[in-house]
Amino acid sequence: MVKIGICEDNQEIMNYYMELINVNLKHKSINLETFTSGEEVLFKLENNYNHLDIIIMDIELGEINGLETTKVMRQNGFKGAIIYLTSIKDYVFDSFENKPLNYILKSKETDDKFIETLKYAIDKVEEAVDDFIIIGTKKWKKRILKKDIMYIESIIRVVKITVKNGEKYEIYKKLSEILEEINDKRFARVNKSYIINLEEIKAINQSSIIMNDEYEITIGRKYIKEVKEKFSDILNKKFFDN
Repeated sequence: MVKIGICEDNQEIMNYYMELINVNLKHKSINLETFTSGEEVLFKLENNYNHLDIIIMDIELGEINGLETTKVMRQNGFKGAIIYLTSIKDYVFDSFENKPLNYILKSKETDDKFIETLKYAIDKVEEAVDDFIIIGTKKWKKRILKKDIMYIESIIRVVKITVKNGEKYEIYKKLSEILEEINDKRFARVNKSYIINLEEIKAINQSSIIMNDEYEITIGRKYIKEVKEKFSDILNKKFFDN
């Protein structure tokens, strides 16, 4: 399910583009959320700026315009696509700072361009689904890029996930279940308590692994052969890709 937000303060225009999307993208698995101001967007996304995959943003809004809203979103880690949908062209160059996918002027003549851009954004989100895992509890959910995971530790019934920026997330799950969900050759179990991202290994010897953040993890005897084989495959792939 691709989550799309539309921020537009004119209800008539909002209804027009909602209908346009529903008619042209009825075969896509999407969820539409509406906002009428930049303030509403930032308030509702405050705890998870990547709740949305795509934001369709008007520029002329209330106290916080669309450019300022999306700038704050980017500063807080929003990785999704931004599509500006506006009545004026004056801000097209200013918009570049926020790395939009497109800047489209509101007009029936640009409807095809709008739908084509949105289809492209949706396709890119759908292609990237396998690059993420969803973690969380009943109270919160978060989507994490697999490549950003450094290592995963199991302590009794708690699994602690450490990512590249140093953040840690704790969930209740078995280590074997996490490994199955990740389902990625870049990851391997190295002992009873740890899964690591093989691409984040700095050094490896017979008894332990040093990760890029200098964290040292012991390799279990029965895992040594498999870990070294997988790590060798990763190095070979990087060599040939370059």
